[in-house]
Amino acid sequence: MVSELPGGPAEKAGLRSGDILVEIGGFATRDMSVPQAYLLLDGAPGTTLKVGVLRRGQTDPQEMELTRGVTEPLHPVADKVSDDTAYVRLPTLDTGTAAELSTKLAQLQHQGAQKLILDLRDCSTGPASEGIAAAQLFFRAARLHRSAGRPSPSKISGRAG
Repeated sequence: MVSELPGGPAEKAGLRSGDILVEIGGFATRDMSVPQAYLLLDGAPGTTLKVGVLRRGQTDPQEMELTRGVTEPLHPVADKVSDDTAYVRLPTLDTGTAAELSTKLAQLQHQGAQKLILDLRDCSTGPASEGIAAAQLFFRAARLHRSAGRPSPSKISGRAG
């Protein structure tokens, strides 16, 4: 796990950043693709699912039970930390985040911010296209993303500018 969404099923079950899911619903994850794992984790809100979790410092996985739920969308958090410096935290890159970020950046600039602290820690969810759109707010001409590795139904490549 890269991170757990605040108030989400993983956090409620006690999962933490750095935990490794070695089993989902009775299926070993060793040779499982990420989309396959998502399919097993997905389900109707209120239903439960057992997962095997390996934590740092432990040699044996422990079984945990997740109760599936609906997670509320997380929005960018922005504030000025000094007269000319703004802080923006992106908890996710869900659809619409880049547009929200653009609006917040314009507001902060109007308030006199000339410097930016962009906090992307634990920002691990959302489509690549949204990450590209957010990056395009900062970069004029560069290759921003190239997806490689396992075959995927949608390979996305984006350029700024």
